[in-house]
Amino acid sequence: MFLQYNMNDYHLTLTPLLNLGPAALIPDATVGVVNITLRKVVLTWNNAFHEETTRKADDLYACAASNGKYYDAIPKGAELVSAAFDI
Repeated sequence: MFLQYNMNDYHLTLTPLLNLGPAALIPDATVGVVNITLRKVVLTWNNAFHEETTRKADDLYACAASNGKYYDAIPKGAELVSAAFDI
């Protein structure tokens, strides 16, 4: 999931959200995690103004799904710089 092994230390990464979308949040009940909900993302845009966008919802992926194919919880072209979850 979000924990990756890297030469003698562990670090967290948000890459699975970019690569897998909601599938990255499938919980692992064997370690006691029964639910993971994406609540907030902070995105930056590589534009002339260095825009930063924050999206917050009770469940960002459910919000995106209810708004149809033109809404993406993590839009293409933005850099995902932070995320908050309910676990």
